[in-house]
Amino acid sequence: MSQLEIVGVILSLLGVFFTSQQKIIAWYFNMAASMVYAYVFYKARLLADAELQVFFIVSAIYGLVRWSRLESKWKPSSINSKSVFFGILFCLGAGLAIGEIHQTFTSSVSYPYFDGILTAGSIWATYLAAQQKRENWLVWIVVDTLYVMMYCSKNLYLTAGLYGIFIFLAWRGWRKWKVES
Repeated sequence: MSQLEIVGVILSLLGVFFTSQQKIIAWYFNMAASMVYAYVFYKARLLADAELQVFFIVSAIYGLVRWSRLESKWKPSSINSKSVFFGILFCLGAGLAIGEIHQTFTSSVSYPYFDGILTAGSIWATYLAAQQKRENWLVWIVVDTLYVMMYCSKNLYLTAGLYGIFIFLAWRGWRKWKVES
């Protein structure tokens, strides 16, 4: 556990909390947390997770712009079953491709396919959140549960604990966004 990991945990918690509260400041915290975790994950040889942080930074900028253009009080909406099917297909296809790239072109990578699928799931969930789709929280619950296992296996216990809290916050976000629809 490093001091940098502690900073990442604090920033991440604030980002997810403010996202669940539909506060635009969430995107600033999410961006800062991603910058910190890019380094933490790189040092842990979780390369897909480190690369995912770059996506999160770009997504935070997108979310910030998108949410700032909306009325001050927006209502979340739902995705249809076709979108769910294509989202799952994206997660599997992109995740396996990411895993294959890391397995083939990098040395000493940890869990390339598992990490790749979780990375793709995180991309999908982030996209859904930026689009104000309430199902983003359900995707996060699944992805974060699997991340807890992976981080424990890499001795990133503080980060695993963070993702355990994320599961709880995602459940709360799901309930809050569901009520507000």
